[in-house]
Amino acid sequence: LMAASNMLIKWNLEKSETQISFVNNGENPKLSSVKSIFIDENDHIWLGTTNGIYILSEEQKFIRHLSVADGLPGSVVTHMSKSGDGSLWICTSNGICFADLKSNKIGLPDKDFIVALLKGKYCNTLWFKSDNEVWAGTREGAYFINLDTGVSLVLTTNDGLIFNEV
Repeated sequence: LMAASNMLIKWNLEKSETQISFVNNGENPKLSSVKSIFIDENDHIWLGTTNGIYILSEEQKFIRHLSVADGLPGSVVTHMSKSGDGSLWICTSNGICFADLKSNKIGLPDKDFIVALLKGKYCNTLWFKSDNEVWAGTREGAYFINLDTGVSLVLTTNDGLIFNEV
């Protein structure tokens, strides 16, 4: 499944079939630009947009909208990634948070150092090297975090990156 602005593109490689569906079809709330997609174990489609997260059913019917009022640190959702412990990490324009995939509620990590480290940062992406090691790409550099020890490392152009935005 792939997104382009306000549409979802689903393709079947085995059959060489492409299906395009418009999310803004009058049945769903008007979505802003889609930046990230995550599909949970119930086949619900989580769309990270420039106006929060929209959760759709497998049939692409609206289930819920999550916004700053629900606990997102920023309104622009750039990336969503499931960690080894099953929590959904969400990158936003103003830091990170977690989502409980069962209740569809937003929460903050139980480890304060993660929130403090990335608070106010425009987080672009996350990559889990292992269950306890995560990299966060921001507009201010790359952040490495060891979730067990709390040790972190920040890499910028001063450390050899070509650009600070990762």
